[in-house]
This record gives sequence, structure tokens and C-alpha cells, in this order.
Amino acid sequence: MRKIQIILFLIITLTIFISAKDIYHFPLPDDNGLQSREVYLEPLIKTNQNGSKPEPVESENAYDAWLIYFYGEGGGAVFEGGDSLGVWFRPKTECRVKRIEFMWFEWGIYDIGSTFKTYIYDVADSIIVTDSNQVKIAGNGQYDFSLYNQIIPGPSGDLLGEYEFTLYETTFHWPGWTSVNIEYYGDAIDVGKRDFFVTMHFPEENTEDADFYYGPAENLHGLGDYHSFKWYHDGGTYTPGIGNWVSELNYSIRCMVEYYGDSPPFIDHVSAVTTQYYSCDPGPWPVSAEVTDSGSDTFSGAVIKVELIYFSESIVNADTIDITGNKIGDIYSGEIPSFPANTLVYYYIRALDNGDDNPNNSFTHESKTNPKSFWVLDANPEASILVIDDGGTVDADMYKNVLNENGWIYDSWDVDELGSPTLCMLQHYSSLLWLQGQGSGGELHLDSLDVYDVPDYLDAGGNMMLVSADYLGTAHDGDYSGVWKTAVHSFVIEYLKVAEYNSDANQDDDGSSSDSTYKGLNGNFISGFLGDDILLTTPKTKILALDGTDLNWVDELIPKQDIASPFYVYSESEETWITAATMVDSNYKLVFIPWMLEAASDVSQFNQIVENTFRFFGETNQIDEELYSPVNFILKQNYPNPFNATTIIQYKIPVDADVVLNIYNINGQMVDQLVNQHQKEGQYSVDWSSANMPSGIYFYWLQVDNQCQTKKMVVMK
Repeated sequence: MRKIQIILFLIITLTIFISAKDIYHFPLPDDNGLQSREVYLEPLIKTNQNGSKPEPVESENAYDAWLIYFYGEGGGAVFEGGDSLGVWFRPKTECRVKRIEFMWFEWGIYDIGSTFKTYIYDVADSIIVTDSNQVKIAGNGQYDFSLYNQIIPGPSGDLLGEYEFTLYETTFHWPGWTSVNIEYYGDAIDVGKRDFFVTMHFPEENTEDADFYYGPAENLHGLGDYHSFKWYHDGGTYTPGIGNWVSELNYSIRCMVEYYGDSPPFIDHVSAVTTQYYSCDPGPWPVSAEVTDSGSDTFSGAVIKVELIYFSESIVNADTIDITGNKIGDIYSGEIPSFPANTLVYYYIRALDNGDDNPNNSFTHESKTNPKSFWVLDANPEASILVIDDGGTVDADMYKNVLNENGWIYDSWDVDELGSPTLCMLQHYSSLLWLQGQGSGGELHLDSLDVYDVPDYLDAGGNMMLVSADYLGTAHDGDYSGVWKTAVHSFVIEYLKVAEYNSDANQDDDGSSSDSTYKGLNGNFISGFLGDDILLTTPKTKILALDGTDLNWVDELIPKQDIASPFYVYSESEETWITAATMVDSNYKLVFIPWMLEAASDVSQFNQIVENTFRFFGETNQIDEELYSPVNFILKQNYPNPFNATTIIQYKIPVDADVVLNIYNINGQMVDQLVNQHQKEGQYSVDWSSANMPSGIYFYWLQVDNQCQTKKMVVMK
């Protein structure tokens, strides 16, 4: 006999939710990292009166899996004594209920140790309206969970089991589960394929300010998104309102069931397509998933169809690709075709099984995964700087204001939203502004970008400004000890040019951060303007809506020999000035600031440091071009751009002059010369073929007598 252990899971929190509409199957890990605490209490109604805990049924084919519904926003509801929270479960095939589990977030101590009751009901075929305010709903297997703002009658039919349990204290962020193990008292409750309803009743002494539970905000509901309700002790139902955050209690209920009928197909390991630059990879983009079917205790299951479904603007316009025949073992694969830049693409996997062995029965089960998404983007051909937000406390707008005021054109990249940029993406830009703020070493280290892609980018002549108060500690296995250590990480040593470091050096005795006083280096291109002035950064750098007050725990460092430090910080512990940054000028240019520069008390000093850094990198802005270009000397942007084979470069010269037009690659090497002659005044057009050139960024450089101008273009193949 083939037996399948399934968790029928409803979780009602601010960030993880359930949808009753689509069912997603995943192998069950070790309780998803959440610990269950079982309680064996005498039930008020037993399914088996023998009182003994049955031995587990052994089966080589048995396995556990999550059956998950979800939604992504939340609201709150107060529970008084006698109120109940109910979850309406709908199994996809025949099953036995083995366990009920309760999860809660605890901020205070109220209700811990209190005794609650839980009931398991069959959902009635015909639900009775008991009050004129109630809206009649369909019964077992028929209700579509759509009347979220209405008062609906309770769905309770026959009582299948009643138990008492005691809440146990858990941590706030990662709660555990209190488990009522039905099999401890006897047989599991066989519900077949019928809907069943599990309720949690609050004690009579529960007060109106005791607790909350979370569910989707009403304005976000869609058909079948939700099947949890609150019932008032004096009648009526409620679902939460607009999402909010509270630090009280919130509850969740899940059930473990044993499926003995034919389960829907299981879809796992759906590959994630990351953000794409069209010029780097125009598609198609591969997607794969593992799909299996278990069958039942009477016949073997089989996957009969697997589809890859994708869309951009609306699921109504989704396209479907049948990938049933494209498989190796249980791995099915397909390709999402190309989409243009600036498109958000969604995709999911749908699978059907064989239903059963009856040739006259066309019934099948369906499973669908939650849609994944990825952006198709591309670099602005005019942008030479990429601003990378790689930390939750970054104030990127301060840096962007400086770039805007100076006429520098840049692109923005948010790592939380877009994932890590690739080497090809980085190579579209001559300079990177990598920002990590406080409390995060970011994906620069966690995604090994500091081992592969960023070193390759710098080796090719790229420039980088890295501002991070925690990168040094993160790169050294989370070392924030406030003790001087020798640097061992390759990127720290070979590219940031740091020999020794002291992570979180300015902690006070109570663990808070102290004010940090910096000074510049006379004659230094970046900091020399400070002269005898000091740069003060404050410990309370930003007040953020969710994170509260961020502290500026700074790092100190000793550069490698012959490497400049543009800033020094006054060390309270050593009562002297300590080097606090590195500045590299070799085949690449780099400035590393291991503290929150945006915490500067004087914003004008901050602005000048950022401007000087990009001038050190050699970035030329639009204002510079207007100041230094000769009158009527015009170099137009090539067209088309990006291009595959041939592009057109146009320019106009005001007088007869000696003209040179060269093409350079990203490494600064001249790869072609298009013009080198004396030309009459007028307008010219030159074709350039990239047939022998690889994809990437190129620059075309026009010299007219003693004046010159450069523009960027992108070859895409």
C-alpha cells in the first residue's frame, strides 16, 4: 500500500499566506526549520478509546510534503473570551487527519500556559443561515472563499473531534508549533475528500487587548485566496482589515493529514530566472522543474502533462508551452522566449496526473506553482555609472543627488529587488557606486561577487566606490569583534588593498556606537579640500520606519604598503588618528570607505567627497562637455544603439580641420580607426561594422584639431 504523508498548511502571518485557489506541493523538510512541541492531553471526544499511542505504519513509499496556500499582506483582529479562529481546509484527495498544530508570535507573556480548546468539524453540505445579517454560502466542496467582507454562517457540521491544549512560549520572530497529536489517542480522523473545519477557541478570561491574528487585507482579496475566519462569541464573522503591524500575539493553524487517495502531482525545484540585461542575454531563458505523481494504494500514479506558462502584463494574455516530452528522469524543462527590455515577466508550472486506472474515467488532478517573476532590463547607453543599493540602511538618494547636480548619467540597481548583477551587466559601466550601509555585508560577499565578477570587472579597467560599514566583518566570516585582525580575504587584500582591519571599532562600553571624527589628507584629490576642518559622522544616522535607529559602527583599517588613505578617524581607545579608508590608482581606480559616509553631519562635505571621487575616476559629465567642446562641434549618438552588425556615427565640424575617429573597447584598447585625415567643414556620416567584434561596450572618440569628444555604444549579438 502506498501511503503519503501530507501537511495541509495554513499559516496566517504578515509575510506568509495561503491561497485556497491554487495548491502547491513541496517536499517536507525538517518542519521548515520550525520546531513542534507535542502535547498529549486527554481529549474530550476520542476517535479511539484505547488511549494508547499507535505504532507508526512503515512504508518504503511514504513521504512527507507541504501543501501550501499563501498570500502576502496582512491585517489584525482582536479576540475576546469565547471568540474563535477557524480554518476551512479542503483536501485534494482522500485523507486522514493525524495532527493539528498551532503557531503564535509572542511579544509579552499573556496567554502562555493557558488552556485552549480545538474542534474538528465536518463541513456541512448545506450551511444553515441563523441570522438575518448572514449571507448564505455553498457547503462542502462548493464554497469558493470569496465573501470576505460579508457575515457568513459557521460551516460546522458533525463534530469529529474535540481536544484541549496548552500554549507554550516561543520566540517572536521564529515561533514553534504546539501540536495536538490525534494518533496518540487512537486512529486518525478519516475525512475522505470532504472539507473539514478546525477551530481554536479562546479562554473566557481572554481580554480585548490580548492578541491579534493576521490575514490578507480586504482590498487585496481575490477569488479563493483565503479560507480563515474569526467567529465572535456573540455571533457573526470577521476578516482583517487594512494591513498593519502589531507586537502582540498572532495565531496560525495547520493540519497534518495522511493522503491515501490519489494525490495531485508534486512540483518542486522550479528554477529561478534572475534579472536579465537584454544586451547580455536576449533570451530564450531556460526553466526546469521536478514533477512527480504518487498515485494511490491501488494504482501507480503518472504525470500526463506538464506545461510552462508565462506572461508579462496580464495572466489573461498568458502563453502556454507543453514541455511534457522534454524531460530527463523527473526533470521537465522549457524555455521562455525573448521579451524586450523594461518588461516584468511572470511564469509558473502546471501539471496533470492520470487520475486513476479506470479507462472510462477522465478525471485528473491538477497542480500549479506560485508564479515567479524576473525583469528584462538594459543599460541606458548614456549611463557611465551604476549605483548599486546592496543594503537595507543605504540612503542612495543622497549619492544620486550629487550625480544629478553634476550632470552624471547613471543607472540604479536594487539588489533586494533585482538580485545580484552579472559581470556582463557591470561591464556596461565605467564606474560602480556600491552602497551597503550599516548592518549588512550585502550580496557583494554573500553571492561571491567579490571572488569572481567584481575582480574581473576591475582587472578590465573598471572603477569602484565601495561604502560599507560591515563588509570587512562579513568578508571575514562575520567578525565584528572590535579587535585588530590581519586581513585574509582575497578581495580585501588584493583589490581593497587592506592589510589589517578592526571591525566595529568605535563601540562604547554599553555596545552603542560613539561619534566618529574624521579628517582628510592634505593634497589628497578626494579629501584635501577639508584642510583643517573635520568631518563628523553621528551614531544615530537614520530613523527608518521599520528598522528604527541605525547605528554607525565604523571600521578602521591599515592599508597595504604604498596605498593611500584619504581619511583618518580619531580612535578613542588608542587616543590617536587611525587610517579609515583606501584609495587605489592603478589599472583600476577604487575608493573604499568602511563607514556610513551618508552619516556626515555636514551634507556639503558629503557632496564634495562624492563629486571628487568620480572626478578621480575620470568621469566626464554633461556640464564638462558643454564647457570644453568647441562651438558647433557636434558628435551625435550612434544609431542604432545597441546594435548587432552595423551602426552609423555622425558628426559636424565648424571649420576645416584635421579629424581622427577611433573605436575603443572597454579595456581602452583601440580596435578600429575610421577617419584620420584633413576634412572640410560640414556634416559627415561614417558606418562601422562590428562583425569581428564580441558583444560588449565600446567607445567612439572624435578628435577635431586639438579638441576631442567620446561617446559610448553597445554591441549586442
